[in-house]
Amino acid sequence: FVVHYENGIFAAKVARLAEFFYTFIAADLQGAEDRARDRSHIFIFRNEKDWKTFQRVYWEGGLEWSFSMVEGPVMYLQQADNVSSSAEVLGHEMTHLVINRFFTQRLPLWLNEGMAEWYGEFAYAAFKGIKKSKRAQFQGLRSTIPVPQLLEMTSYPADPNAVRYFYDTSKHVVGFLQLERPPEKFVPFVNALMQGADAAGALTEVYGFAGAADFAAQFDKFRR
Repeated sequence: FVVHYENGIFAAKVARLAEFFYTFIAADLQGAEDRARDRSHIFIFRNEKDWKTFQRVYWEGGLEWSFSMVEGPVMYLQQADNVSSSAEVLGHEMTHLVINRFFTQRLPLWLNEGMAEWYGEFAYAAFKGIKKSKRAQFQGLRSTIPVPQLLEMTSYPADPNAVRYFYDTSKHVVGFLQLERPPEKFVPFVNALMQGADAAGALTEVYGFAGAADFAAQFDKFRR
């Protein structure tokens, strides 16, 4: 990684976390390989004012509620109020960056964000040496986006309150696939989607579900 910064101390922490997250996520994506030839760049913004200026001038049409962004092999990271919060954001955005390096096609929105939420939590826990029970994090999800709707979404919800439901549901769907199904099937599932299969077809082909309705029914049992 190449890190662009103003605060050297914080940038050094970002660099260490970035390398750890990359190694953690890459090792977990069984069967996937980094296809990028060059190093990725990380631009750090020290405060919200600088971030808003960047969004307005250089990222016209960007999401106003976003805290940081990834575009291709480049990350734009806003520094949070503390290192812990910044690390969690970095874990989320680093997943997007690794995905862009490892997979040649853009993933469905729910899968892209669900993977980022998954690794944003568990990669940082691993970095700190915390043994966090993954199954304990996936109990009692009440407010959700209906799974058949989620699988077809190509844009974020217009209602800001629904954005959180979208992220939470996406994370739980990824958790369901990772915890309840053989982990070695996850990358083949992603590859099937990138090769043009729809979500229902890929779920049937790789995991053996009897279509989207069957998947949704089994997911509902998992999340309760």
